[in-house]
Amino acid sequence: VPRKSHFFLLNNRKSKPTPKQMYNAHFFYWDPDLLLEDGVKCPDCLQKLERHGYTRPRRVDDLHDCFYLVGSRHKCTRCTNPKSGKTTITFNSWDTEIMQSLPPALLDDFPAYLSHRGAMSKSVFELMRSGFQYGLGSKQFSNSLQALHRLHYDKLHAQYLDGPTAIIQVAYKKSVYVFQIGHFKGVDLARLAKNSGVISDARMGLSDLCARVLGEKLEKPSHLQISQEWDNMNLSAEQLEYAALDALASLAIYTRLMQAQPAGKTSDTTLPGALVSVHNADSHLIAHGIISSNISPLLGASPVTKTRVRITISNVLVPAALVPLHNKQVLGSFGPAPFDLVWTRSHVWTWAPDSPDEGNRHPTISEQGFRLSFGIALRDAILIPVTEDKERIDKFLRTKNSSWDKELQFNARWLWKRCRRVHPPKQLYDAVSRVYQLYGPQKDAKTKLPLFNAKAWHDAKNVLKAIHLGPLSDPPGVQLYFQMGLDKKNGNLPILRCTRGTKNPEGAVHNSLHARMPKSGVGIRHAASRVTDYVFIHNLVVGTLNRSGKMYKGHYNVEVLNRLQLLLEKARHLVLNAPIMKGWVNGELYTPGNERIGILPVPESSRNTGEIISYNDSTDSKFKHAYLAKQQGTKYAVITVHSVEEKLHFSELMKKLPAFNRPNDQPPDWKQGSRDWNREADGATIFYKVF
Repeated sequence: VPRKSHFFLLNNRKSKPTPKQMYNAHFFYWDPDLLLEDGVKCPDCLQKLERHGYTRPRRVDDLHDCFYLVGSRHKCTRCTNPKSGKTTITFNSWDTEIMQSLPPALLDDFPAYLSHRGAMSKSVFELMRSGFQYGLGSKQFSNSLQALHRLHYDKLHAQYLDGPTAIIQVAYKKSVYVFQIGHFKGVDLARLAKNSGVISDARMGLSDLCARVLGEKLEKPSHLQISQEWDNMNLSAEQLEYAALDALASLAIYTRLMQAQPAGKTSDTTLPGALVSVHNADSHLIAHGIISSNISPLLGASPVTKTRVRITISNVLVPAALVPLHNKQVLGSFGPAPFDLVWTRSHVWTWAPDSPDEGNRHPTISEQGFRLSFGIALRDAILIPVTEDKERIDKFLRTKNSSWDKELQFNARWLWKRCRRVHPPKQLYDAVSRVYQLYGPQKDAKTKLPLFNAKAWHDAKNVLKAIHLGPLSDPPGVQLYFQMGLDKKNGNLPILRCTRGTKNPEGAVHNSLHARMPKSGVGIRHAASRVTDYVFIHNLVVGTLNRSGKMYKGHYNVEVLNRLQLLLEKARHLVLNAPIMKGWVNGELYTPGNERIGILPVPESSRNTGEIISYNDSTDSKFKHAYLAKQQGTKYAVITVHSVEEKLHFSELMKKLPAFNRPNDQPPDWKQGSRDWNREADGATIFYKVF
């Protein structure tokens, strides 16, 4: 349904805009009966339904705001209610039975997915699904969606506040008072007092603030605080005094706080040499330094005034910060510390370091002159190329007036896609050790400090120890490289894919799946659905790459792809050179397989051995973790010992059961122990176990 722009609402000269008008809800009217030639039919008797009023609007969460879905109700004049025997059977225009009878082309225009209580627009749902596949958790997506909604609200709020300024006109006797309220702003006295260092808790009430700031007692009788007589036309003298003292005390507290020097702030009495922290206009800490001893009233083109202070920067924390009083230069462009700057005094705070030597620490490796050459040398020492591959690539590069060393310096990524690398422990240890010994003692030209301090040497020794033990080397006899194709533009050099770094050598499935699973806040059903969805998308992407050598480009809505493929096939004999979907296997044309992904059922042999009862949907669906139990095919879910109740129960069984107390130091009979445990499972606190 069309809606008016907020601009026209705000600039309506005939009526004053209100916040209610700014809400300006968006409605979507869904009535398929008006769009179908034969109308909507009853799902049971196929009789044409009659119109029976309208439904209550349903709120649908969209990307930036919400819209309301309005539909119609339909009544069947033939079907009767089995209880009353009357023709009272009605349907909503978005009921499942009605939606399933609609043509797919019309169904595509329905804008939302509906649940029992809520609704979500299709665009948000598709974005959520895509986010899940790329590692975004449900909580993170919810937070993102809420942030977008809040942003939309704030924009409306700003538009409303930026509209024509409101005024209040009060006429009393022969005087008229005009109050302009468009730009009034309230002050949180408690927060102001906390920022000034007067109190530590911003939740303090007015009476406590008055005592702390003014040293006066503000009487607030309880019978007046809870009085129901504040709506009276004429207030009592006691009520008037109560209200007046509240306003007077608030103004006095504000005046006193504004006159006080905030704790930590510098003033014209702060002595030169005092340690200070420099903050940006958004209060973020960007540098440390001292009050400069130079009393010159001018630094370059920036004068030192009462509201400005000259400081000597000793440690830059945010090099990208802009310096507003020096033509907005970047803080890092002033060169190495120390150097002088002029800064707004209100953004300079006195500062005490946590330790005496904090201001004179060893420079980080990012500040050391040898950092770049050290990184390159360490990379070359760790990534040891296979001699055969290196010689083949070097031979080809010489035909292009290039060399291995040149490409390694300027185009290393191109090399590593065409060359295998191995990590023999002995070669790796010697190469890395030589790099450490060569670059570690090198001193910086400016600071005269070595690249490695004591802690860096300690870490280097631990790295060499790990190399010597073998964890940093490739496992012997394991194929880690697979040929993905040939580079026809570059001498048919093989293009390789490396599975190093994954938990198993078959590919990057486990690491990718782990990264795309939520960290917390979801149940088993959600996690299992995520696994199933990930497997489908992973197989589609990787399968396309392995079959064609090209990346998959498209979306992941299977229903749309299957439907499109069928329609294209039907049109092939009607349209000349009709496009076709090459390589797409339409699952709707085949019988579904029995393969299970995610939670697997407990084998029948294990159920019999462990005396585990099979799942019965009519009786077992109300137990705890019923979804997991249903997938496993067991009466109660099979879970490890995880809760406090199960741990205590396990301790008791370890003491009293013969299966755990066998003679002659024999190991426990875990199979018998699991059977004894499963006999006491209840589906509430104790669950099945298998061995």
